[in-house]
Amino acid sequence: ALGGFSGFFSRSFRRHDYFLGQKNCQNFIRYYFSQSIEAARIGNWTNEQIERFKFNDENGNPRVPIIPDFRINGRDEQKKSFIPKIEEDVKFPQYPRINKEDIITNKLEHLIKNRLEEIIDILLKQQYGTSKYGTVFSLFSFLKRWFIKKQLLKILIPKVSKIITDSLSDYDLLDNSDGEIDTGLV
Repeated sequence: ALGGFSGFFSRSFRRHDYFLGQKNCQNFIRYYFSQSIEAARIGNWTNEQIERFKFNDENGNPRVPIIPDFRINGRDEQKKSFIPKIEEDVKFPQYPRINKEDIITNKLEHLIKNRLEEIIDILLKQQYGTSKYGTVFSLFSFLKRWFIKKQLLKILIPKVSKIITDSLSDYDLLDNSDGEIDTGLV
């Protein structure tokens, strides 16, 4: 969600992404760093090893991985997947969720406001510059900028918050239950 930046919202998102990346790498190595059965026999693979790790590539050719994953018990050709030796691999991935109120209201809203204030200050300074005239003009200029800034913040904070919550919701990463949810910003 959010182009990969949702990991900054929750440690559980980063942890999940790390393990998902590890699993994807294992699958990449398992399927794309493979060799023919003949090459495995030349490399002194036993028939038992070949049977345990062999699979058919997308063209139906029997292959074995160059780097075997010893946590594999075999292959289910109907499901076209390996049979893991350990139970936890079967349940992965379990996507973490965060509570919308905790993350937006309690953690992000003031950060969003601070960042938008900085941006608006810079834009107003570029637009209106700094006053070189007397105090009446300076006061008027200050009040005009202050009013514009408050109006922009009133519009932008809810919009940015909605963009974030919509993106998290699109990826089913929001949980509005009262259970324990990881909302740790780091």
